[in-house]
Parts: sequence; C-alpha cells; structure tokens
Amino acid sequence: MKEPNRFKWMIPVLFIFVLSASCALGQGQSGNNLPGDALQVQPGQAVQDSISKAGETHYFLLPMDTSGIVSISVDGVPGDMKPHITLNNEYFGLWGSAIQADKTATNAGDSLSLEKDMPGPGGCYITVSDADGKAHSSSYSLKVDFRPAPDANEPNNLPGEATIVKPNQAVKAYICPSSDIDYYRLDVNTSGILALKVDDVPEDMKPYIKLRNEYYFLWGNSEIGDKTATNAGEPLTLEKGLLGPRGYLIAVSDADGKAHSDSYTLTFAFEPAPDNYEPNNDIGDATEVKLDQPVTAYICPGDDKDFYKLYMNSPGVVAIKVDGVSEDMRPYLMIRDKNNRQIADKGATNPGDTLILEKDLEAGWNYFAVSDADGKAHSEPYTIDVSLKASVEGTK
Repeated sequence: MKEPNRFKWMIPVLFIFVLSASCALGQGQSGNNLPGDALQVQPGQAVQDSISKAGETHYFLLPMDTSGIVSISVDGVPGDMKPHITLNNEYFGLWGSAIQADKTATNAGDSLSLEKDMPGPGGCYITVSDADGKAHSSSYSLKVDFRPAPDANEPNNLPGEATIVKPNQAVKAYICPSSDIDYYRLDVNTSGILALKVDDVPEDMKPYIKLRNEYYFLWGNSEIGDKTATNAGEPLTLEKGLLGPRGYLIAVSDADGKAHSDSYTLTFAFEPAPDNYEPNNDIGDATEVKLDQPVTAYICPGDDKDFYKLYMNSPGVVAIKVDGVSEDMRPYLMIRDKNNRQIADKGATNPGDTLILEKDLEAGWNYFAVSDADGKAHSEPYTIDVSLKASVEGTK
C-alpha cells in the first residue's frame, strides 16, 4: 500500500496561515487609514503608530462631551519624517469646510504641536501623515489633550437661542469656540436701571457686552448700549436705564475673538423704577395733575421726559416744585401752553437740588415736563407738586 503524502495538504494549510497572519499584520499597521476606521483616542492618551506605506494617512477620533480646546502633539518621529497634522470637525467627509486647523513641521525629524478650540458636543477627527509622503519603519508618538468648556447654556450663539434669565440672576458661562457669542434674554415688567457685570474672567479674555431691545430683528436702532474692557482679564460693567415692560437681548463675547476653557460670570443687577404714570414721555400722553396734589414718579430710562397737564379754570400764577430727587439727578422743568409752545423753563444748579419754577398761566390746559438736565436715568423717585400762588388779576 502506498504511503499517503502528508505534505500535499500541509502546504495549502501553511499558505493560508501565512496569508492570514500577513493580513492581520497589515491591518494592525494601516487599519486606521480611512475616516471610517479612525482609532478612537481619549484625552491624555498617547498612541504609537508608524507610517509604513508611502502616502499613508492615519485617522484618529476624539469624542467630546462639550466644547473645549484640543491640544495635539506628535513627537519621537523618525529622522526623515516631516509630520503633518490636520484637525477636522465631526462632519469630516461630508463637505469641504470640515478642516478646522492644520500644521506641518518645519523640518524632518521635528516634533509638532497644534492647538485649536472646537465646538461640542461632538467628535473631532485628527490625521497624522508625512508631508513628503514617505514611508517609515519606526514609529511616532501621538498625544491628545482636551480642556473642556462645559457651558450649560449652549447653544445660545444666536439671538433666537438666547438663554432666558431673570433680574438679579448670575450665570457662569464660557466663550468657546473662538468668536463665540453668548446671547441672553431678560424680560422686565417695569422700567429700571440694569447693571450688567462680567467678572471672574480668564486672564486673556477681553470682555465685550452689547445690549439691544426686543425689536432686534425688526429695525436697525435696537442697539441701546455696548462696552468693551480696556484690558484682557479685567471685569466689565455696563449700566443702562431700561424702558419697561419690555424684553432685552444681551450679548457677551471676547473683543479679540479668543476661545477660553475658563469661565466668566455675568450678573444682571436690576433696580426697578415702577412709574405708574408711564407712558407719558410725549405731550399727547401727558398725565393730568391737580393743584396741591403731589405726584411721585421716576425719570427712567435716560433722556426720559415726564409730561403733565394742568387745567386752569382762570388765569393765575402757579409754583411748580420738584423735590425729593436722587443725589445725582439735576431736575429740569419746561412749561408749554395749549398750543405746545414753550413759555418757560428752568434747571437746577446742582444734582440733588430742589427746583421751583413760578409762572403765570392762562385759563385752560397747560403742559409741563420734568426731566434730568444731564439725561441720566434714576431708580429713585422724585415728587412734583403744583400750587396756586395768586390770580393774575390779584398781582396787578
């Protein structure tokens, strides 16, 4: 009987084993050379890999739970490798604007670092390649770090996504990524003075505040105030008298467009000026007053005018008195006749002074307006009182 030839079946099996091992080894060396095969990395993790084929690119995926700043370093590179890094957003492969940053080493063998702020949550793709397209038998080391900017108010970088806040509330937030704008909406049920304060800012952040009214989308004069810090790291306060009830949009950003992984604090301090006679800032809306019946009201917002009307049964000399004013209010009085012609006016010499204006008035309707001569707004009231000094006939 003829002895069976065992080598006839051993050769195919050996060939299959060698082929399988070769394929497995090839996948280990270049298994992340497509975006869909990207190797997931975590912050602080170091990865060893090698460009084993000419023109090869390695893909890595960093998941992010929030916006933040990504730092990438490639070192320990072969002496003839000129490393090139790109950082792409999560839409990599869908359109051309996915690349957020890229950098190439100056010389072969140089280490390379790249830092970029990224929006989140999401993922970012990192690629490593040789800028000269060479292959290498030794490895390089890749390390990825991430400084999170966990802003619970995001997304609020558009007016329509503004974070709703309340008077005297404080929020903690982040400007990240670069050129980020944080929008907030504040609704007030009365006029008053709003003090917006940005403090606890990162040392390289130059805060900028813009205040607009609720008609932001309707016409161009909605902006009512803005302010920029003088230096980076400095707190910033913007104070403005507001007309209410109304809604307002507040935008906070970095004047230099930088991103930050440290937070800032924004406080919405509001002092109400609850004037029951508003709106009366036009002669057609004048509030009626009577002799010897004092009225308490507020000058708010800035440049506010409170119009009043008095009916005189007969001609007479009246004394209009404005007192109880705040220490920074310089009261100003203006009198108009029934034809809306100005017939008298007077301003206090100093802020906080009481003001008295005497004038002979005709029978019928007469009008007068109270304002601050310096155009300031006030959250403290004033009192106006009109009294009859004498009839015109009696003074002749």
